[in-house]
Amino acid sequence: MPYEQSVTMAARLAEAEVAHELVTIPGGGHGFDRELERPQVAGAFHRVLTFLYTALSP
Repeated sequence: MPYEQSVTMAARLAEAEVAHELVTIPGGGHGFDRELERPQVAGAFHRVLTFLYTALSP
């Protein structure tokens, strides 16, 4: 998905009051999890896992 579509989707989710978080990594590509040695990528991946754990916990 192009980055601008992600920005638009995040805006629509916010309008609908849906819990979400758009994580932007400057210079990052779509498959950012293949670069876990980069501190920005590792931090973003941790944020994703934390969000999923929180959102999916009963």
